[in-house]
Amino acid sequence: MVDLSDTKDKVFQVITSAHDDCRRQIATGKVQRWDVVKWGVAVNAGLATVAATWGHEHNVTAVLFWLAFAVSIGSLLLVLHYNRRITGAREMATILTKRLKSSYAIDYDDIVNINVAIAYSPGDYYDCLEPLIFSAILVVSPFLALLKDIVSAPTITDSEAHAICWFLAALSATVLSAMLGCLSSLAWISTEGDPPNT
Repeated sequence: MVDLSDTKDKVFQVITSAHDDCRRQIATGKVQRWDVVKWGVAVNAGLATVAATWGHEHNVTAVLFWLAFAVSIGSLLLVLHYNRRITGAREMATILTKRLKSSYAIDYDDIVNINVAIAYSPGDYYDCLEPLIFSAILVVSPFLALLKDIVSAPTITDSEAHAICWFLAALSATVLSAMLGCLSSLAWISTEGDPPNT
């Protein structure tokens, strides 16, 4: 006959171990996000140095700008990927916290004095200010390659000026949308209300 108390104890150990894994995944994801930003900006700064050195050849500057732009897009996608992994770990931590309370009468929320379900419910917007700042840095970094041309404005062609204007308009709309989502999630977390239906 199976000893149910022994099985329950093993399940408890699995839950606490999985909860520790979630915390490690969150910490690792934050480090990985920062590393992506750091290396993306470093590559774009290197490309900007090459563009400043070879700036008299206009085609080289344009190619380096688009290469830097591709680096930024790849970096942004990686930041988004790591952010989603962090969100998944937080969702799992919420499930495990509920399981501790329902099956073992351990109120994790009371122990740490945080309502984990409410705190983690914004999902990708949980620590939205950090990814927003990282994204802004990555989006601006390709323009370092054009810095020499921007300073000497007569060298900018009409097509480059239009591309820059459209890019800045799209960037402004994206940043404004992200900021509004971030601020709304922070507002209802601070009131500790129910999460919005999404």
